[in-house]
Amino acid sequence: MNSQKHLVGFFSAASRLTGILTDDVATTILLHQYGALAIWDYSMVAPYSEVNMNPQLPGASKDIVYFNVNKFIGGVQAPGIAVIKRCLLTTPNVPYNSLGVIGAIRAGLAIQLKESLGTQSIMAREEKICKQILSHIRTIPEIILLGPPGMTPKRLPTICFLVKHPRGAFLHHRFIVAVLNDVFGIQATAESHIGREIGISDKFSIEYERILTDEDNEKLRPGYTRISLTYFLSEQEIGFILEALKMVATEAWKLLPQYECDPETGEWRHHSNSLAKERKWLGAI
Repeated sequence: MNSQKHLVGFFSAASRLTGILTDDVATTILLHQYGALAIWDYSMVAPYSEVNMNPQLPGASKDIVYFNVNKFIGGVQAPGIAVIKRCLLTTPNVPYNSLGVIGAIRAGLAIQLKESLGTQSIMAREEKICKQILSHIRTIPEIILLGPPGMTPKRLPTICFLVKHPRGAFLHHRFIVAVLNDVFGIQATAESHIGREIGISDKFSIEYERILTDEDNEKLRPGYTRISLTYFLSEQEIGFILEALKMVATEAWKLLPQYECDPETGEWRHHSNSLAKERKWLGAI
C-alpha cells in the first residue's frame, strides 16, 4: 500500500457474545461505497462455513480475510491464514522463511477435512444443534442468555450466559466454568464484559479498571460464561452437555462452600486443589 491514508473497516464474521453471523456482503458493499477497506476476521466462522473472498455482487469482494486454523478440527498448532488482495501489498514477493512447514501441512489437512465434509452439511448440523440449545435453555429460568433467544438472525451454536442464584444475584462466571470442568469434564470459557456491553461510560470504566488492578480485586470483574457445541459431537454428548448445564444452573450454588476464590485472579478452585499450590504450565516443561 502507498503512504496515502485509508479508511479501514475491521469486523468479525460472527459475534463472540451471541454467535450471530454478520451480513458480511452488505457490510463490505457499504464500506466500499465510502472508499474503505473491508477486513474480516473469520476465526469463529471459518471452521463451519464457507469463506467467500469474492461474492458475485458488485463491490462485495473483501480486501483481507483472516482466520485461525487452530480452531478447525485437527488444526491444533496450525498457523493463522491471511488472504490479502495483491494490490494492497507493498512488495510482490512475501518471505516465507518464518513459516513452520509442519504447521502449514497441518493447516492444509484441517481445511481439506472440512471441505470433504461439506460446508452445507456442517452448517445444517450446526443449525440443528443451535435449535436444541436454545430450546433447552428456555426451560431453565436460572440461565440468563445474552443476546436474542431465537434463530433469527442466523447464528452459530455458541451461547454466553449468566447463572442466577436463588437469592437473585448472579454466580461468578469463573465459578460456573470451574464446576462444569470439575464435575462434568466440560470445558467452557470465562469471558469479561467490556464497558459498552454493560452500559457504563468510558470514564467510569477507567475508574472501575483502576480499582480492579490496584486493589487486587479481579474477582469483582463482571463477566459471563461461554460455551460452544460443534458439529462433530454425537447426540449423546450434546444431551449430556445440555443436562449438565441444567444441573449447574440449578444446583451449583450448593457447592460454593467447597470452593475458594483467588481475589487477585478471580480464579475459583475446589478446596482440595488449594490456591496455594503452584500451577504447572506446559511451557515450563
